Amino acid sequence: MLSSSNVVDESSTAPNVPVSKNQSTKKQPKRRSQKQQAPNSRSKQKYSSPSGPWNADYNTSVRTQKKIQTAATSPPKGSGDSIQVAHSILRTLLDAPATECNAANVVCALTLSAKTVGGTEGAKNKSPVSLQSSGFQRSLMDTLDVLQMLVDKRKLAPRQLCNAAWAVAKHVDYDDSLFPRKNDNFIFVKDNSNSYATWDLNEQQLNDDDSGKRIDEVFNLIALRMIEHLDQTRDKYGTKNTGKRVQSGELCMLLWAYAVAKPRDCPPGWEQPRRLERLTDGFEKAKDKMSSKNAYDKESDVNLVTFLDMDDSKLTRSKTSTADDEDNNTQPRGITSRLFDAAAISFCQGEGAAVMDSEKKAETMLKSCTWNELANIAWSFATRGACGTSESDAMMTFLAKEATRRIKFSMEAPPTLTGGKRNQFCKLLPRDVVQIAWALGTMESDNASVGDALVYLVDAVNEYWIADSNSSNERHRQIKSWKCADLVQMATALSHGRLDNQSVLTAIYEESLERIQSSSPGKFSTSEISILLWAQARLYLTSKYGSVFQEFTGAAARTLMQQMKGKANQHSDERLLPPATLPKMGLRSQEQANLAWSLTVLGHYDSDVVALLQNIVHAASSSGDGVIQLEHAHQLWQSYFLLSEDCPAAVEFVPAEFSQFLEKKWNIEKNRGKQSSSRHRTISQTLELMRVAHRNEYDEDVDVAIVLQEDSSWTHTAQKDLDNQEGRVKVAVEFDGPFHFTVMASTGKDLTMIENGVKIAPRVLGHTVLKYRLLKKKGWAVVRIPYYEWDKIPSFASMERQRYLQRALKTHETISFSGVDVSQYQAMPQTRHSRFD
Repeated sequence: MLSSSNVVDESSTAPNVPVSKNQSTKKQPKRRSQKQQAPNSRSKQKYSSPSGPWNADYNTSVRTQKKIQTAATSPPKGSGDSIQVAHSILRTLLDAPATECNAANVVCALTLSAKTVGGTEGAKNKSPVSLQSSGFQRSLMDTLDVLQMLVDKRKLAPRQLCNAAWAVAKHVDYDDSLFPRKNDNFIFVKDNSNSYATWDLNEQQLNDDDSGKRIDEVFNLIALRMIEHLDQTRDKYGTKNTGKRVQSGELCMLLWAYAVAKPRDCPPGWEQPRRLERLTDGFEKAKDKMSSKNAYDKESDVNLVTFLDMDDSKLTRSKTSTADDEDNNTQPRGITSRLFDAAAISFCQGEGAAVMDSEKKAETMLKSCTWNELANIAWSFATRGACGTSESDAMMTFLAKEATRRIKFSMEAPPTLTGGKRNQFCKLLPRDVVQIAWALGTMESDNASVGDALVYLVDAVNEYWIADSNSSNERHRQIKSWKCADLVQMATALSHGRLDNQSVLTAIYEESLERIQSSSPGKFSTSEISILLWAQARLYLTSKYGSVFQEFTGAAARTLMQQMKGKANQHSDERLLPPATLPKMGLRSQEQANLAWSLTVLGHYDSDVVALLQNIVHAASSSGDGVIQLEHAHQLWQSYFLLSEDCPAAVEFVPAEFSQFLEKKWNIEKNRGKQSSSRHRTISQTLELMRVAHRNEYDEDVDVAIVLQEDSSWTHTAQKDLDNQEGRVKVAVEFDGPFHFTVMASTGKDLTMIENGVKIAPRVLGHTVLKYRLLKKKGWAVVRIPYYEWDKIPSFASMERQRYLQRALKTHETISFSGVDVSQYQAMPQTRHSRFD
């Protein structure tokens, strides 16, 4: 719940902010009413037959439609439960003669059923077992078989395909047992070894009747039909121009369906796939003594996993690509990914990154979208993780520009403007804009570049809601109308996008602090508070940038502790609460790891923060299922290692067995094979030219390690033997790429300053600060090589690179390039406190 270098153990694990379907920031597109379709008739057969007719004429299908609608509005006696009503709707369709039905009836029954099961809040709590026993799932799968047959024979119009996908996605969203929505590929690490194996949990999650595979086939078939349609209805700049183009609202609904049914594998910035580890038997015994067992559901048995030894070549770290990496292996595009690419082209009516406008008189589909549709398009692409292609990146960039244009237009629109234009452009809801900003930030965290689009969009948000240019930029708390989820999403957007817009950030945390401290309704949930703390730590917002940030840290910790005590019904002074308290109040393993990591990065240890850390680590060490995700274990180890010296009271209750377990997993992670980026290699090659002994990718992920004698004055005397470090000085040369800093220009004003030649130094991010603290505690002197200094030196200027490293590392007193070209050592500028700063 994560990333600058995008290496999970060195950064925070990003929270999965807006994907909760109960949050107000995620709006589901309104399903458009469907038109009746009258396919050509075929031979008579029962519905269960793959060659059944389902080809009734219009008048006959209307009569069937009325029966289906009656089943929804006037269910039989004794079927008041939403599941029973939905079942009655599907049975009405299936019991009707196949010759009296057509594709429109099938889509109608699915959509009404989906609305019925999703319309009752309590229905979500139905267990899969009770649903299967009621026969509802069986009827649903029979209906989907009919749908698949009709889609295969091209009997559904594009609008019906969108409606059908929406209906299936709603059923999946309601009942997780129907379809394994996440590609849960986990790596289980064998104890005492670097070996690992991948286990596809999809196979275990499928039902006995294999409903997951059948639903997946339906989704894939609908996607293929829609890709065909989108390819055939491009404008004159495309390859073809035949057929009626699908409408923006229908395409938006389709993308929402696939984002819900097939979301991204991991949160932004996570290493893929996720890795799990069994807690050791020794620790399990110790854990049982220190706490009672939690009431967790243990349907899956991890003992069933067979661990396999892999080749050493497969132990090399597999991470998401970063700006420091070179070529990335291109994987074949899946059907759903191709659908999103095709949709991106259709929205902009062009090809790839060079998206071209249609005729001047005609608006592109993207410009005709409502605010609601723009927000849902952005949410769908980010939730699916459909980024990194020229089509998706170009579309999202244009979408951001369109949103920015509309915000500015709404501020400048004359009062005389009325009608549809004012409703489309000026009826502006915070959640729409914030959702677009979150999507752009998520894409930036996934290393998909959208240029300066996010910068200008956040600037527009600041101008519209926060800063009043007519009153000396005074703040009037206009964002008090924002919901808590809006504040959380915008903070996450800025942290993912690495934007240091202090005006927006200060306003968000001032408003959040006031809500946390007040007794008014509409407070933050515990998970939302943990996300705000993560965003603050990610951007390293300390008291240096405003007192509100330090006050928020303490207030957030105090609020969480009060809610924890209230949940546990504990009013005594006992410091440790039952471990099951945190998961019950919404602080699960991901939130626990994020909180521990965030509070350690921020380094503000008042009594409330200490108490919260004690309970977090206690709960994490008392996991009831005996399994810990390695990304969480790495975060917990970083926190424990630093807190043991900086704030020992926070970790005084950590069992020795658990800390040893975390340390071992951290060491295994650091010993895994790694690949240096191109910039790392150029630094190494330059040091070789200078005859400075060093080692790349050394212990603790040090980019370039140099070991000197304790009394050495110059780095060129470095020792070749790095293993014998007694009585020596360890120097860690760290190249900090763009993802270690906030973006160079976080506001439009910054962009203008850069264009005018003004130098702006970005701010280092929290995960990099934490890494340097870890290295320094382990005895390393850290020398930072920021990308904005190193990249200024042309690749062909090897002598200039040597001069730079001579200053940064004090390698030689004199470097002679020729008889007349000599470089004398000069001390670092006064802006740096020391050469090891």
